[in-house]
Amino acid sequence: LRALLAAFPHDKPEVNQVELHPYLAQPELVAFCREHGIALMAYSPLGSADSYSGASYPQRGAGPFESHAGGATLLRNEVVGAVARRHGCTPAQVLIAWSVAQGFCCLPKSVRPERVVQNLEAPSACPLSSRDLDELGALDCGFRYGIGYLPGHYDCPNAPWYRAKR
Repeated sequence: LRALLAAFPHDKPEVNQVELHPYLAQPELVAFCREHGIALMAYSPLGSADSYSGASYPQRGAGPFESHAGGATLLRNEVVGAVARRHGCTPAQVLIAWSVAQGFCCLPKSVRPERVVQNLEAPSACPLSSRDLDELGALDCGFRYGIGYLPGHYDCPNAPWYRAKR
């Protein structure tokens, strides 16, 4: 983005569509986009359960790509579930509400009409408190679901080419 802005200072991008969710909050990218007035559109805001990497998740721990509350996909994460229970909403609604609370436009995928309605209702059905946002924010560990399809595209443990750095 820096090179793009330098090359085209009068024609900045309006929107940057990137993977954003509590496991991958990308704070540096978010800050950069906000500083330059670039809106963020979150893809895979619920994880990516239908992709080949969607069944993967960060391990529980404090190392690279690990989360203190890892060990489950986003939709089955214990913190996301606890927030959902507090508000009487679904884990998907929590994740969508998190995106909206962060100021992101988000693109949850659903083919079921009742889920599309739930997704649209998420911000009002699940108003997140600062406590909720702090708990969800603590899940960030740099874990990507969209790992790309080229070896080395992203160096994450769910990529078939991943080799832990020693």
